[in-house]
Amino acid sequence: MGWLSRKTSAVGTVCLNRHHMPRDLKIRKRGDVDSRSSPTGMLAQSWMDVKQVNMLSTVHTSHMVQVQRRGGLLVAKPECVVAYNDV
Repeated sequence: MGWLSRKTSAVGTVCLNRHHMPRDLKIRKRGDVDSRSSPTGMLAQSWMDVKQVNMLSTVHTSHMVQVQRRGGLLVAKPECVVAYNDV
């Protein structure tokens, strides 16, 4: 019985070498985003900030959100990263 049948939702970070993670998520420079979605609604997303951030979410899409940094600079972040950091 998995998360879908229990109607639970989850958002969190994940290592790319985990079992069943897509191996073709490629990002190179700051601001790059790559994502894959399964038929069941699981989103796997990689985003490059200072370091690579890998997320799994059953709630979010690959939508990007504008966020203001400390210096006043506006940057685009994945919605799941913003939600994860707010908790």
